[in-house]
Amino acid sequence: MRRCLVGGISGRDGVYLTQFLTHSFSNALVCLLDTLTVILLICQTEKVLKDLKQRPVPVFQRLFFKDLPVEILDSIISLVTVSQAKTLSCTCRAVNDICQRYIFRVRCSLVLFPLVAVTSVLRHGA
Repeated sequence: MRRCLVGGISGRDGVYLTQFLTHSFSNALVCLLDTLTVILLICQTEKVLKDLKQRPVPVFQRLFFKDLPVEILDSIISLVTVSQAKTLSCTCRAVNDICQRYIFRVRCSLVLFPLVAVTSVLRHGA
């Protein structure tokens, strides 16, 4: 059995007292951290409320999707599907011009005739 001296107490009672003090210290530390968290939240909340009082009207975005350079719009639209490009083309004239390239490029590549069928039509006539 270990010998523990806490304030003149030895034996098992000293071990129990050491465990109690360790447990109490960790509980006190957790309570202190909780209190500090609440205080920080209150301070941050007060700061946000003060900012809202100074500027009650929200600041809206001044630039839009169509304000991006054509090269960036072209890169973005190259990543979408044909149906998404059709939807995007309905938004405005500038985006429509870019989307048309992708809509019809894919559509033209899908309409391919086999060479045998074209050759037989040319030989025999329509």
